[in-house]
Amino acid sequence: NQVVLPDEYKQTILSTVTAYEHFRTYRKTSGLDQTLTYGTGLVLLLCGASGTGKTMTVNAVAHHLKKRVLLVDFPSLQGKASQDRGYVRFIGECDADLRGLFREADMSNAILFFDECESIFKQREMGGDRLLNALLTEMERYEGIVFLATNRPFDLDEAMHRRITAVFEYKAPDHIQRREIWRVLVSDKLKCCPEIDWEAIALKYELSGGFIKNAILSALLKAIGRNSTDPVINHDDIVTGCALQMRGSLHMKTFDHRVVPTTGLDALIVADAVRATLAEVVQFEKARNVIYGQWNFDFGLTTKYNKKNQKGISVLLIGPSGVGKISAAKAIGFEVGRPLKLVHFAQLQCDSAADTRRALQSTFDDARLMDAVLVLEGFEMFGMDVHGQVDADSPRFRVEAQRLMDMVDTFPGISILVATTASSVTSLDHEFSRRLKFLIEMRPPTASLRTLLWRSFFPPTAPLAPDVDFDKLGMRFELSNDAMSNAVFRAAAMAALRPEATRRITMKDLVNAAELEKKKGRNNEMRDRLFV
Repeated sequence: NQVVLPDEYKQTILSTVTAYEHFRTYRKTSGLDQTLTYGTGLVLLLCGASGTGKTMTVNAVAHHLKKRVLLVDFPSLQGKASQDRGYVRFIGECDADLRGLFREADMSNAILFFDECESIFKQREMGGDRLLNALLTEMERYEGIVFLATNRPFDLDEAMHRRITAVFEYKAPDHIQRREIWRVLVSDKLKCCPEIDWEAIALKYELSGGFIKNAILSALLKAIGRNSTDPVINHDDIVTGCALQMRGSLHMKTFDHRVVPTTGLDALIVADAVRATLAEVVQFEKARNVIYGQWNFDFGLTTKYNKKNQKGISVLLIGPSGVGKISAAKAIGFEVGRPLKLVHFAQLQCDSAADTRRALQSTFDDARLMDAVLVLEGFEMFGMDVHGQVDADSPRFRVEAQRLMDMVDTFPGISILVATTASSVTSLDHEFSRRLKFLIEMRPPTASLRTLLWRSFFPPTAPLAPDVDFDKLGMRFELSNDAMSNAVFRAAAMAALRPEATRRITMKDLVNAAELEKKKGRNNEMRDRLFV
């Protein structure tokens, strides 16, 4: 009752393992052991991201069946391959170890648990075919319950799949399930302030059960730091613990073109209307698990690229360079607890339309497998021919635009298109624009926003001179976000090389740096007009 899973998962797993115990008895009394001579073990594969409850499920099943759990330490077997010894001796020792492993599980009435099993069964590495075949043979002979857990099921050797009895996919919990996890983990023995809004915490922070547990431990340590004898966890403790775990969970996923967001919408300095629309994108995505997971909506979108029958959330961010479009995309990723896969359309351009299409599809597939927010920069280059022109009226462009929107519509997550010119929007036909879920225009910051941006670039430890006036900087210089960031870096670099007595960032440093950025911006405009 402490494992938070969909009820159908709980019932299926419990009924399967309970029925298997009766099956073992029936097999012997009915004579089936004469015909079913091998492969009669129960092998269950639990696949899902780290912290979603796979290990807890195994322990709960063992408790229900009154069995022990025998955790397989396969790396110790793999480590023997790296030692300097004869191949025959190595194979003989590994075979003996494997037989002893399954014999121990049988004699002690234990459940065998292969955690992170992709390291064991992937692509016949670390010992070759002989080692993997020996393990698979022992699994077929074993008449007991085996659990496999992995967060990379696509890495499993194909020979493993036919030996698996059932597969259970562990998805990240939705906010309703997260609220229940918080309730289970925050026991009565922990003192918490009644002001903590657990509903808001569960909705805001996209954390799985393992990370929620770590967040509670972090919060408890903060509370103990204030009062070691009678600690009371408050709202700020929980928020701090969640923020630390959000960053940790985002860093766990590695893939090409990965960008790890570090701040959310709260730290994003944009117009209120833009922030509200970005928040709406986040709310749409947070509702996805409830809509498709608990309410079982199916909009008839089954394709070979979208097994989950889920509608995509498509966003077009448009605005001049340096206004914070990528920062907005990062904030969305942070709020939904996912890294970004950031790719420029220029990286996908190939000699032929077919190759370009395959590269684009591969990018969508990678983002789907890694559960990432897909961000495609340079949308104004989409459909560009070898001469650098985009003919929006050509049949080829319309076909490619249709294919792109099909990929976006069937992508089970957030896909963000980023453009810098208005022509990329005006060239779209009505059908393309209609299928976009959100079109967000980001404009250069106003004077008040520029003041906030200037101030946000300085950490508390930065040595600022008393004459620095952020209001004056915001009013005087109409710079983009990137230009202001560059100016701050330039001014800080100048101040850092001064003697210690005068090592401060002054208003003069910032004004000089801003003037250089302003001049650089004018030069860029002249260059753009020249080449246009």
